[in-house]
Amino acid sequence: MKKNIKTYNLNLFKPVDISSIVFFRIAFGALMFWEITRFFKYNWIERYFIQPQFLFTYNGFSWVKPLPENGMYIFMYLLAVSTILITIGLFYRVSILLFFLGFTYISLIDKANYLNHFYLISLISFLLIFISANRNLSLDVKIWPKLKSESVPKWMLLILVFQISIVYFFGGIAKINSDWLLFGKGQMIKKTEPEKNILQKPIPSINDNMPPILQNSGEINFDKEIPENIKTGNKLPETKAQEQIRANQSKIEKIIAFYE
Repeated sequence: MKKNIKTYNLNLFKPVDISSIVFFRIAFGALMFWEITRFFKYNWIERYFIQPQFLFTYNGFSWVKPLPENGMYIFMYLLAVSTILITIGLFYRVSILLFFLGFTYISLIDKANYLNHFYLISLISFLLIFISANRNLSLDVKIWPKLKSESVPKWMLLILVFQISIVYFFGGIAKINSDWLLFGKGQMIKKTEPEKNILQKPIPSINDNMPPILQNSGEINFDKEIPENIKTGNKLPETKAQEQIRANQSKIEKIIAFYE
C-alpha cells in the first residue's frame, strides 16, 4: 500500500513538457483581456455596477460593494492590465493573483449577474496561482533567466485537465433532460427570445429535418467525451460530435426521402 502511494506521488511530480501550460497561460490571458474589454464596449460597468440601486448579495459577502463610479472604471482598467501581464508573462505570480482577486470581486458584487463561465474563470485563475506557467515564453524569463524550464511537475497539468473535465462532464449530464432532448435549441430560443420565433409556435429544431433528440445526442456526446479525449489525446471531440450529428441527419433524410 505504501509502495503504491509512493509511486503515485512520484508520478504526480514527474516532469512533463511545459508547452501546453504556457499555451494555456497565453490563451487564458488573451481571452480575459477580450472579456474585460467587453465590459467597456457594452457599457456593463455602468449597467451592472453603478446604476443598480439594490444588489442581491451572496450570503456572507454582503460587505462586497461596488466602488464609486470613477473607482469602478479605474479598477476595470487595472484588471485589463493584469490580463496583459499574464499573457506576456510579466510579474506573472502577482498578476494572476491580482486578476483572481479582482475578477472574483466583480463576480461577488451581485448574484443577479452570475454566470457559470465567470465562476469557472475564478476557479481557473485560482489554480493558475500555483502553476508555473511563466517558466517559458515569458518576460519573467527574460528578466530572471534562472526561471526558465522546459518542464513542469505533472500535477500542474493534471489539475487543469481535471477542472476543465468536470465542466464538460457535468455539462453533458445536465443536458440529459426533457427540455433539451425533446425540444432542442429552437424551443430554448422560443422561451428566451420570443421575438425570434416568427411562426409563433413551438420550434422543434434548428434543423427542421432532424428531430431534436437526435441532433442533441451529438452535442451531449461532445460534452461527455471531452474529458476522455483530453486525457488520451485522441481526435478532437467536436469532430466526433459533428460526425454523429451528420450521421443522425443522414438517417433522417433517408427516411424522409423514402416516404416522399
